[in-house]
Amino acid sequence: MNRGLLNQILVKNYMVSGFTLLVFMATGVQVCLAAGGVEEIAEKTTVKINIFDNQKGEEADGGSGVIINKSGRIYTVLTANHVVCDLDEIALARKRVACETGLKYTIQTSTGKEYPIKDRQVLQKGPSDPDLATVTFESGENYAVAVLGNSGQVKLGTDVIVAGFPAIFGNKGKNRTFTITPGKLATLNPKGQMGYSLVYSAATYIGNSGGPVFDGSGRVIGIHGLADIDQDSGESETRGRKRPRISEIIGQRETGASSGRKTGFNAGIPINTFFSLTGQQPPTSAVQPVLPPPPPVAPGDSPRRPTRYKPPSVPAVCPGTVC
Repeated sequence: MNRGLLNQILVKNYMVSGFTLLVFMATGVQVCLAAGGVEEIAEKTTVKINIFDNQKGEEADGGSGVIINKSGRIYTVLTANHVVCDLDEIALARKRVACETGLKYTIQTSTGKEYPIKDRQVLQKGPSDPDLATVTFESGENYAVAVLGNSGQVKLGTDVIVAGFPAIFGNKGKNRTFTITPGKLATLNPKGQMGYSLVYSAATYIGNSGGPVFDGSGRVIGIHGLADIDQDSGESETRGRKRPRISEIIGQRETGASSGRKTGFNAGIPINTFFSLTGQQPPTSAVQPVLPPPPPVAPGDSPRRPTRYKPPSVPAVCPGTVC
């Protein structure tokens, strides 16, 4: 993605009006971290966001997201705004911002099932506002809901894991596979544009945008979406669509073809920013992430008590011989 492309993607939903505060209560299933570790938590709660360009009749690289709430059959996914809302250029020319209608977005869960996006809530209101959005999908399946942590309590050097669906090794669009990359929290950049102030060393690539950043306990502490490059500019990591140059931005949003050499540092938006935008307070207690319990054992397959161990009748050492 060139610098011009990044610049206009970064402003594509800045002036969205009708902002509504959202209040999420994590009502989904949550079961213990010890059962599978952070990696399993990440795999069960991270979703792939697929994008299909109806006009071109082809897939775009898409992005990632994380399930943060369940209410009845409705699941809510938190992601980066630039993943799920592409700028309408005609509206931009008229100094309005609206999402293009020629793109179809779907959510693909850990089970491989794909669902259309029902509702989209843009949390970004202006050019300097945090690049966040929520989308919903409906399902009767029982999916795990991620636990949101408190990014204000995270210290430099903390272990982090970035989860998502990067377009690596030729796997693009729906063929992207789930990937986790470990790293360390490198710094907190108070001047991070678009809210991208959480800087870490975990490797990321196109398609990672919108994916969760987990701490070592499996709690979401940020939403990934920006890669640093060595040309005093930046690029998103979702998809590449040619756009006019609008303004200068530092970083590369990971939503399209990469331009320039990445420095190895990447950035996410702290989860406390999401709490602030939705009128909530970050958790003060260490809530432990959980996973849905395994399916019940089918009749006839019930586990049986293991046979009691009996020591061998022969001695462990064979005098005068080689055992």
